[in-house]
Amino acid sequence: MNTSLSLALGIPGLRFADLSSRAWRFLGLMLALVSAGLAGCGGGGSISEPDPAPAPTLEIRTGLDGAATGPFQVSFVFSNDVTGFSQSSLRLQRGTVVEGSFRQVSAREFAVTINPQANAMGVTVLRVPVGSFSTVGSLLTNPITYEFSKAFDTIKPVTEPTASFGHVMQGVSGRPPALVTITFDIDVQPFTLDKLEISGATASAFTRVSAREYTLVLTPPPQVTGVMVVNVPEGAVTGAVPGGVASTRPSSYGILYIVPPGG
Repeated sequence: MNTSLSLALGIPGLRFADLSSRAWRFLGLMLALVSAGLAGCGGGGSISEPDPAPAPTLEIRTGLDGAATGPFQVSFVFSNDVTGFSQSSLRLQRGTVVEGSFRQVSAREFAVTINPQANAMGVTVLRVPVGSFSTVGSLLTNPITYEFSKAFDTIKPVTEPTASFGHVMQGVSGRPPALVTITFDIDVQPFTLDKLEISGATASAFTRVSAREYTLVLTPPPQVTGVMVVNVPEGAVTGAVPGGVASTRPSSYGILYIVPPGG
């Protein structure tokens, strides 16, 4: 047959008879390549999905400089909008969350107020563990634990004096009179003997040794066995320190003495 044929490859006037075996093989290879390319672009192909949004990062910070002496605010700032983050995500050492203080400032920021351990010095540590939050619309959670620390000093200065006592018997064989020493834990304002309450003895030689120490001599009645008592009553002594206040708790000290028969 001498009828000419135009192939799908767009080569006009090409007759099958004009093709050598080598040309047929080349043509077959070209057709195979074109067919494979079309198949890849058709319904049988697949379109790659976009990578999922990465888990957001977190910065934990506070605006407080130096050691905390009381409650302080902590901010949690995320790189993306997050979900799943709550007060239960927090892990605290040597501190507690102030009730009702945890709040969401925006989709990327949260805040909380921390109360460090009372009457102590040290470091408050706050952790946000793995898996505590994720990007909105993503299942990927934070793969690492975030940690924040803050030094604190909540030891309150002592402003109220507390007394302690001691004595030495000055008589023969450990008998009265007794030299009594009153020592306070902080400096106190000067006071006089009439601020003290004495029973079972007569007080004399009241002396201010220092801002924290006083002495007096207790002498019981002659030929009597009993107890000599010195009492620092409530409000008798006031601290001589910044914010010093008067004592609110009385302090008493008793000395038992025995006078042998015949003196």
